[in-house]
Amino acid sequence: MAAADPTFDRAALEAARTQLRSFTQRIVQVDDAVMDRLMAALVPATLAKGAVLLQDGEVCEQVWFIGQGLVRAYFLKDGEEVTQQFFFEGSYTTDYESFLTQRPTRLHLQALEPTLLLALHREAMQRLYAADPGAERMGRRIAEEIFLAVSRRNRSFLLDSAEQRYLDLLRERPKVMQRVPQRHIASYLGVKPESLSRIRARVARTGR
Repeated sequence: MAAADPTFDRAALEAARTQLRSFTQRIVQVDDAVMDRLMAALVPATLAKGAVLLQDGEVCEQVWFIGQGLVRAYFLKDGEEVTQQFFFEGSYTTDYESFLTQRPTRLHLQALEPTLLLALHREAMQRLYAADPGAERMGRRIAEEIFLAVSRRNRSFLLDSAEQRYLDLLRERPKVMQRVPQRHIASYLGVKPESLSRIRARVARTGR
C-alpha cells in the first residue's frame, strides 16, 4: 500500500515550471504568450513512492512533465513485470499511443520516488492547439521527442548488447544505480539480476 501523497512546497512547483520552460525552449522556440497558455493549462499532481499513475486497461488522457522524482514504465508479460523505461525529473512521461488513439493502454506507470508532476490533459492540449498555431508546433516537437526516445530504446534493444545498454543508461542517467532497484534495471536491460551483477563486475574490472 502506497504512503500518503508527498507534499512539495511552492518553491518546488516553481522549479518544476522553470524546468518545463527550459525543456520546451530547448527543442522549439515559441513566444511568451504560448508558454503562458501552456503554464496556465498545467495541473500540479503528486505521487507517493509506489503509487500508480497509469495502468493496463485505462485510456491515457494526460501527458505529464516530471518536476521532481522518478517514474518507471513497465508491461506485464506472463505475470512478470518488464521494464520499458525510467523517466527522471526534467522529462515527459505518457503512453502516447493510447493518448492519441484513445484506446486502452497496456502500459503501467509507477512512481519509484515521491514525485511532483505537471499534468496536461488531452482536452486542454486541444484547446491550446485551437487557440494558437505556435502551441500546435510546440506540441508536435514534444511528441517528436517522445517518439525519438521510444525509437532509440527499441533500436538499442534490437542491436546492442545488454552491457552496451547498461553503459548507455549510466552515461545518460549516472545516478540510476542509486535511485532504481537492481531488479528493475535488470528487467530494463532484458537480463536476470545475476547477469546484471556480472555485467557490473565486468565493467568495473575493465574501467569502461
